Parts: sequence; structure tokens; C-alpha cells
Amino acid sequence: MNASKLASEITKCVENYGFVPYVYKKKVGDSYSVEFTTITTKTRASSIVTRLSLLSQELAGESRRFSVTKELMTDPPATRDDLATWRITVRVPIKIRSKAA
Repeated sequence: MNASKLASEITKCVENYGFVPYVYKKKVGDSYSVEFTTITTKTRASSIVTRLSLLSQELAGESRRFSVTKELMTDPPATRDDLATWRITVRVPIKIRSKAA
């Protein structure tokens, strides 16, 4: 599976899991970026990052080449249970081979 298709599969999974209704896939340099913004707690944002890391590993057969990050877009929440806006990004390198090829 090529990187574009893999990024598309990650995009579909994000939509299917119901994290957010709008997910953007774009080519950035030597990788594809799957990103979305969500309003959630810090705990849930961390959980989404973990799930996407595991999903990427399952789809491609390895995780060390993927970068799954979260970025705070608003003021820091006072506690882990307070809502904040987070941007979550999955970077898929173009030169990646999948076990599902």
C-alpha cells in the first residue's frame, strides 16, 4: 500500500471512530499529513494519539516511521478533565512499505 492510500485509510478510520467529522489529508514535503482539530479533554486527546499510533502500526506493519502528535490550540486547561482545542496530526512518510501491499 502506498503512502497516499495509507493516509486515506487512516483518514477513513478517524472518521469511522467518530473523533471528528472533518479530517484533512494533504501532502507536506516528503510525507502525507492527516490532521484534524477537536475540542476534548487532555486525557481523551492523549487516548486518540495512542489509538492512532496503534492503528498506523496495524495498517503499515510498523510504527516507528509514523509521527502522531497533539498540539494545544487554546489556553492550557486547568485540569486534565477541562475542555481545550487540540490539533492532532499523523505524518505518513512517502517512502513506507506496508505489509498489506
